[in-house]
Amino acid sequence: MAIGDGQEDWWMASDGKLYPPHLHPGQQSAESHPSPRDTSSDEPVRSSVGPESTFKRLRYGGSCVSCGIEIPPGAYGWHDASIKKVACANCPPLSQSPSHADRAPGPSPANPAGGTSALAIANARHNSKFAKGATGEYLMAKALHEKLPPGSVILNDRSMPGTRANIDHIVVAKSGVWIIDSKFWKGLIQVKSTGGLLSSTPKLLLNGRDESAQVRKIYSQVIPVANLLNDPSIPPRPALVFIDGDWGAGVTLRVLQDRPFEMLGVMISWPKALIAKISEDGLLSPGDVDRIATNLDRGLPPAS
Repeated sequence: MAIGDGQEDWWMASDGKLYPPHLHPGQQSAESHPSPRDTSSDEPVRSSVGPESTFKRLRYGGSCVSCGIEIPPGAYGWHDASIKKVACANCPPLSQSPSHADRAPGPSPANPAGGTSALAIANARHNSKFAKGATGEYLMAKALHEKLPPGSVILNDRSMPGTRANIDHIVVAKSGVWIIDSKFWKGLIQVKSTGGLLSSTPKLLLNGRDESAQVRKIYSQVIPVANLLNDPSIPPRPALVFIDGDWGAGVTLRVLQDRPFEMLGVMISWPKALIAKISEDGLLSPGDVDRIATNLDRGLPPAS
């Protein structure tokens, strides 16, 4: 049975209650969930798959547990009173949400040690390259946990939706949101400009070999995080950190002053200088840090 007033696709079950189209037992294809403008009633609609999930006008709004988007006060969405969480109208009911299924009612999954997934690959493939990478990630995570000021949140070894790739470290601090790719390269690391005075193109070199592609590659991690943040005022800050490289004698003053290099908006650094930058003051309050870290933790689960 269909209903009017902009909700022609909603249906009435044998219990006499109304449900959105994606909960229909015969529904095979994914359709859009009702949006606030399509809903003319303030009466909650209870999900047939979970006794606590109700579709209603959310008086206080909140952060969607599935996609992390901020729901404005007064918009429609799913509410679960048993865990005091909400989901937006474009996501499934909380009782169908992977976040809900994985995290309620128990605590959030443990934050893995840096390098956990790389070590698993190294062991499975007997590949020393991945074992080396795991070492670098572990040492960087250790330094972050030991040196960052209280209140900073460190998320290690996070998977990226729709890919097999991972993000080594995400740090949320007063200074902002940091995306960190750890490298355990051996040899001389240089950031050098090439070309004339009017056309200077920086390059990242390892023992003279051009590794500039690594700088551009990190944006494949930055963009998914930016989409989860959904706030242009808080752009992720990408960084390549080299755990055990040789920076050469020409950068002694820069090293002493904790001044990392920058290339294409990416900070290129050694651990101490990067940690100093992350530890700087910024616009994020402790509440902002907790809220953002919680959303990223849900949206980017551990890769291991």
